[in-house]
Amino acid sequence: MNVASYHAVEKKLACLRIWRGTGNEAGRYQEFDVEFEEGDSVLDGLVRLRYGAAPDLAFAFSCFNANVCKECAIRIDGAVDYACIAKLKPGLTQLDPVPDQRVLRDLLVDTRERDEKGATLRHQMQSIANRKGT
Repeated sequence: MNVASYHAVEKKLACLRIWRGTGNEAGRYQEFDVEFEEGDSVLDGLVRLRYGAAPDLAFAFSCFNANVCKECAIRIDGAVDYACIAKLKPGLTQLDPVPDQRVLRDLLVDTRERDEKGATLRHQMQSIANRKGT
C-alpha cells in the first residue's frame, strides 16, 4: 500500500432535500448533492452548500459541532435534531424548519419570542437570588 492510498479518505454522497422559502406555505424543496466524509455532520453539509451551490441558504448556528449554542435545531427526516450532531448519510435526507415556528427564510425560524421568555426568566431568577442575598 502506498502512502497516497493509505491517507485517502473515502468520499460519500448525500442528497439534501431542503425547504426553501419565506414561510411555512410559501416555498418549495430544493435538492443538493453534497460530498462528505464519515463523521461529517448535517451542519458541515449545510456550510459546504452555503460556500458553494447555495450561497443564499439561510440557517442558524454559532458554535459549529460543539452543541453548545443550541441554535442549529432543524427537522431532519421528520424529527427535530441539532444539525451539528446529526450525521450525514448516503442517500436522501430531508431538512425542514422546526415545526410550529414562524419561518423567516429556508431553515431559519424566528426565535425572538423564545429568547425574550428566556431573558425574562433569567431576570426573575436573578431578582430572587438578589432578594435572598446570594
